[in-house]
Amino acid sequence: MASNEQSTEGIKAFISNKVISGNLPPEEAEAALELLGTLDPDNTAVDDVHPELEPVSEFEPVTMSPSWIRTHR
Repeated sequence: MASNEQSTEGIKAFISNKVISGNLPPEEAEAALELLGTLDPDNTAVDDVHPELEPVSEFEPVTMSPSWIRTHR
């Protein structure tokens, strides 16, 4: 079994276990499996990204105070 196939099967098993344990509603599991099916394991369609998986195009930069920066170095 190829590495990508193993990863996909592992993700499916993880999602199934979450549903069985009650930690993931079936609707969310179905959506996750649907998104998983849109991924391209061979990387042949890199530009075809599912709209829900696209990165956010606009974001606000985070500003930190000088005192925060000094204490978190």
